[in-house]
Amino acid sequence: MPYELSVCLRYLRPRRSRAYISTNTLISILGLAVGVMTLIVVIAVMDGFAKNLMERAIGLSSHIEITSDRLIGNWRDVERKIESTPHVAAASPFVWGDLGLSVNNRGYSIFFRAVDPQKVGQVSKLPEYLVYFTCGRCKKAYSREEYRKCVKNGIFTCSDPDCGFVGEDDHLLKSDLDLEEVEVTLPYGDKSLVMPLILGELLCERFDLKVGDTIRIASGNVAAMGAFGPKQLSFDARITGIFHSGLAEEDLKLGFTSLKSGQMLQHLSEKRIHGFSVKLDDIEYCDEVKKLLNRKLGSQIVYDNEGKATYYPYVVKTWMDLRMTLFRAIQQEKVIMFIIVALITAVAALNIIASLTMTVVHKRKEIGILRSMGARRSSITAIFAISGIIIGIIGIAVGLIGGLLLSYNIDPVADWVSKVTGTTKLFSGDIFYLDEIPVDLSAGDIWVIAVVALALSVIASIYPAWKAATLDPVEVLRYE
Repeated sequence: MPYELSVCLRYLRPRRSRAYISTNTLISILGLAVGVMTLIVVIAVMDGFAKNLMERAIGLSSHIEITSDRLIGNWRDVERKIESTPHVAAASPFVWGDLGLSVNNRGYSIFFRAVDPQKVGQVSKLPEYLVYFTCGRCKKAYSREEYRKCVKNGIFTCSDPDCGFVGEDDHLLKSDLDLEEVEVTLPYGDKSLVMPLILGELLCERFDLKVGDTIRIASGNVAAMGAFGPKQLSFDARITGIFHSGLAEEDLKLGFTSLKSGQMLQHLSEKRIHGFSVKLDDIEYCDEVKKLLNRKLGSQIVYDNEGKATYYPYVVKTWMDLRMTLFRAIQQEKVIMFIIVALITAVAALNIIASLTMTVVHKRKEIGILRSMGARRSSITAIFAISGIIIGIIGIAVGLIGGLLLSYNIDPVADWVSKVTGTTKLFSGDIFYLDEIPVDLSAGDIWVIAVVALALSVIASIYPAWKAATLDPVEVLRYE
């Protein structure tokens, strides 16, 4: 063992004669540990929210969306080209547009997305988001898996602690994806087509809608030509499902119907669609697949009834392109929060300066003796620099352990704080549309936090180490 390290450990080792110095060292370690722990928890929760938001944002759409500045004709040929692209797991056509709802003489406008019932489950999480069960007392929605966890021996128990409902419930909702049109016979013998419609949970709560209800819908921007001019395309629609995406905007303003119904609402033929939803085998390949699709589908030639060719491009957008502003804001907020919380670690590094400076003051005689025995200034610098690094490593290790433990047990801790303080629940699902605080922490983030904390510890050790190395042994030992 180098003698610099041996002397360094001797100075850091707690003894009765050095109790004051050891206390300062302990405070430095704890301060650094708290700073690192706070950084880990903040970054873990922010990454958790960002990941959860990302999953929910692409859950009802897909990884990549392909549209055009005109209607896409002969879309099955285009679909085959898309599906033959590397890393493309599935592609599904869609038609979209504005939709007006009429419920009990009340009007409401939403955005609808018409999808292929056979393929929508391959590119989105719509089937998973369908509400399977709703508690009759508190109206809490349950997915199929959540409902099964709350049922024992045929008895349902609501998981909401403020509800406590126990027993049978008659609010069982249809769990399978139902996007089939139904033809009904009117009182006078005429036939009428009833379209399927899946709406968001918040919207259904606002208008007191449930599965099986029938409402009137009309295309918001397309009118058909009648005998007396344009007339609005209006149809009956049956609520065949209710989804819970966890995003208030989606649950209030988005509806789903079948591709056939969407084409009728938009007055399109079966060969015309608006675009494709594309799912990849790995979301990390989004940018790569986007480039491949741009090369493969960079243009299309469409022939009109007279055989005249029209040339126009496709538009390929990833999930990041579609919500660029939102996710840029999240990334910027993460960086800003990292800088702000890192200041706590910087303050803890000041304790290292104070602790090592106190050690230098109390060890002036020992430093002078070492210098008179031939120790070089570089050796004295190394002794105190290593001291700062050891304090930093110990503080970082304690902070990492504490941060990881707190991050992955943050829900029980939050509940305990609420109970002790007598306040309402710190994390409310009614506000955030989440049942628990999301946590996600990558190894890269942990390394960045550890490196930043260690760098601050090294920087904090420079001044005390330089001060010790510049002591003149003659002046120090003159009166000893």
